[in-house]
Amino acid sequence: MTHFYTPERAKKSRLRAQISLAAAGAMVLIAWAVCAYLCTRVRTANAALLFRWVLALSAGSGWTAILLISLAYSPARAEARHMESILKGPAEEAAGVLTLYPEEFRIPRGIRVRKARLDTPDGPVSLRLDASLAPLLPVGRSVRVQIVRQFITGWEDRHESD
Repeated sequence: MTHFYTPERAKKSRLRAQISLAAAGAMVLIAWAVCAYLCTRVRTANAALLFRWVLALSAGSGWTAILLISLAYSPARAEARHMESILKGPAEEAAGVLTLYPEEFRIPRGIRVRKARLDTPDGPVSLRLDASLAPLLPVGRSVRVQIVRQFITGWEDRHESD
């Protein structure tokens, strides 16, 4: 069975989150230090020029930190938390024909998710999938999937397991 969630992958996501948060903090601290240095160099003749530099550095580093936190840290932290909670949950298995819906949505402060349907002999089962894993899943084929809390966590071709 191909497993999507591993402790190593969760650890990498956690590390990516920590690195991006550290980079955002370092960006702000370095800009603050440069601004403080520039403020010690202010004279009457260069006050207007240094003011522009301090303003540009402050705004630029602030927006860069905001972008790093919102585009790198928050998604990596959400992915790591999701993976860690999935790895702790009890796994079930089901078999059938898999259909993946094209729409995706974001769980508030969480990961992007796509809905899926597994047509089993007992009837359809509604499932969810981390949207970044969608290209790895065979759609329209008979598969056996591993499920934790309605999330598809692994799959194998049904013919291989029979």
